[in-house]
Amino acid sequence: MRKRGEGPAFGEADLSNCDRELIHLAGSIQPYGVMLVLDASSPVVLQVSDNALEMLGIAPEALLEQLVDRLGGDLGSLVRRRLQEGIGAVPSPFLATTDYGGVRRGFEALIHRNAADAVIVELVPSDVHDVSAFAKGLPKRLASAVARLGEATTLEALADTAARIYRELAGYDRAMFYRFDPDGHGEVIGEAKAEHLEPYLGLHYPESDIPQRARELYLRNRVRVLADVHYEPVPLLPRLFPPTGEDLDMSMCWLRSMSPLHLQYLKNMGVTATLVASIVREGKLWGLMACHHYSPRQVPYAVRVACDLVAEIVATRVAVLENFSRVRTAATVRRIEGRLIEVTSRGGRWQEALMEDARELMRLVGATGVVLANEDELITAGDLPSTAELRAIVDWIATQPAPGGVFASASVALDVREFAPLAPAAAGVLAVELSRPGGEYILWMRGEQVQEVRWAGNPHKPVLPGNDPRELSPRRSFAVWTERVRLTSRVWSPADIIAAQAVGVSLRDVALQVRSMSYLIAEDRLAHLRRVLQGSTDGVLVADGTGRVRFANEAFSRFFRRPHVHVADLDDLPLLFTDPQAARGMVRALVERRQSWRGELPLDAGGGVTIPVAVRADVIPRLDGFGALGHIVLITSLSERQEADAMRQRVHRAILEAQRPLARLDHVPLTRDADSQDLVKVVAASASLAVMEVAEEAGTSNVVPALDGLEAASRRATDLAVQMIVYAAHGDKET
Repeated sequence: MRKRGEGPAFGEADLSNCDRELIHLAGSIQPYGVMLVLDASSPVVLQVSDNALEMLGIAPEALLEQLVDRLGGDLGSLVRRRLQEGIGAVPSPFLATTDYGGVRRGFEALIHRNAADAVIVELVPSDVHDVSAFAKGLPKRLASAVARLGEATTLEALADTAARIYRELAGYDRAMFYRFDPDGHGEVIGEAKAEHLEPYLGLHYPESDIPQRARELYLRNRVRVLADVHYEPVPLLPRLFPPTGEDLDMSMCWLRSMSPLHLQYLKNMGVTATLVASIVREGKLWGLMACHHYSPRQVPYAVRVACDLVAEIVATRVAVLENFSRVRTAATVRRIEGRLIEVTSRGGRWQEALMEDARELMRLVGATGVVLANEDELITAGDLPSTAELRAIVDWIATQPAPGGVFASASVALDVREFAPLAPAAAGVLAVELSRPGGEYILWMRGEQVQEVRWAGNPHKPVLPGNDPRELSPRRSFAVWTERVRLTSRVWSPADIIAAQAVGVSLRDVALQVRSMSYLIAEDRLAHLRRVLQGSTDGVLVADGTGRVRFANEAFSRFFRRPHVHVADLDDLPLLFTDPQAARGMVRALVERRQSWRGELPLDAGGGVTIPVAVRADVIPRLDGFGALGHIVLITSLSERQEADAMRQRVHRAILEAQRPLARLDHVPLTRDADSQDLVKVVAASASLAVMEVAEEAGTSNVVPALDGLEAASRRATDLAVQMIVYAAHGDKET
């Protein structure tokens, strides 16, 4: 029995639910053959089509519950042999005969086993010798066809060649190469036809023309044949498969009846017979080879197999052509990647290097504009909307699904009403995310391309209600209907999407490589900075924007010898000072008001020891101006400065004392003249000036030794000056 919620039963669908019609549970066959459903453990007939008397010479009732051997000929033995060898889910062909009621009959036979363990045998009346002879001549024809397909270097050439080959092999009035676009619509891109027929080349067919359930079956049963659209279906007897009490799954049956809606669709087109072969790429329905005939036509199994084989060759050629496009894309991407690595190795930015040759990027996917976007900047080239409008597009794309990492739309102006004014420059967008998190994208854009799409009938025509498939018609008119499409760009092709993916992968790799190099450089610089900071005699504390301490050098730690005090946050700093209130004011200024702070505070070094220190605290703002990047606190001991001040006072006293020898030598006449006095004053002034200059370096560890040296030098310089004066005086006395 049919399960609830699966969809409408075969023949009960209308256009509102035909995509869910259970077409594989047809319960009937086309009348050009006969079907037997056998028990898998023994070839007992459990179901048979109602045309058994016409096809086999025996009434259905007389065949049910009987061994298939009752039909005579070699059919029974051939079926038994296959049961012993094992029967698969894909129909296997053989030629067989029956001999019932003294009439010998020949058949092309197909046998397979479905999921319910039903063994299904389909028999199509044939002249065994004729079909065998016909099949023997096909390999040579197919070899020639394969060679011709191999010569096609473009998709257009492949489509044209394939259509010609199908018409030659199958003999239908029209053969079409039908490709699906990303939206599921179809377009005829290759055609071979009788001269008197109107061309379908270039016509589009809406996605709804082929329901989803039919597309799923097209992936399983690759070739379907309709001999006469006006046939009367032949039911199975009994309708339900006895072992399960459910409809027989006829997914892989060649004789399976077709949906009344599909038959009406073909009648509306004026088509009588069809052969359709699937073109499957990477497990997906890529396109169809569709043959139409305008009178009844039934082809032998060998033709079906030949058409199936050609469809597989076509699929491989499509793969080759797409791969060739990928190879060309890969070569271009490698050139771009090489240039970026070269530029970045010299210290340049890969983003700017990439956009130096924006034309190549745009040419790669046929775009009119390209954007490299991240949180901080937009680098653009070509015809594009404004920066603010581009930002809006990037923000919207970040919320959209991106299968395979690629977002592609030929109609963002239709997807988002606010983008409609941007259509002249950005009707279509192709985007690849380069980093997550980070919001880096490369976007290609195409401007609006007003198109005239030729449909096989109006795809937007409303459907009239009704229950009869002839009344609820899929489309009554297939006259060419031209639609003028606005606010859209040319559709991004699979090759465009592949190229975008390749560029995205390459740029992600380059960006990672550059960032890895930057990381190594930053690590080296960080290690160097740590060594420098650790070597400083001043205490250095670095905190992040939240106040959390990230680094404290050894000099900072040496100020505090109390193990119970742990500085993990700026709020812990006041605990280190003898005046916590003043220290908290410094922290509030830094964190709450984001103001730098300068001052002197007494440091509690523990054990009753107080160290006077100078504190310099600064806020480092973020580059974007929002909040603080971090905080830096420098602590300098004032003990050395105090020692230096004392030393300076001592030096000044020493300089004064160094001048006293002149007073003690009043008996020497020369010591009282102006020149002698000036010499001593100049020496003293020089010493004082040196002390002042050294004083500007107060607080450094080498101030005290420097002042100590100045004291000694000043004393010696004064002594030398006095010696010179005395010596000169002695010489003057002698003369």
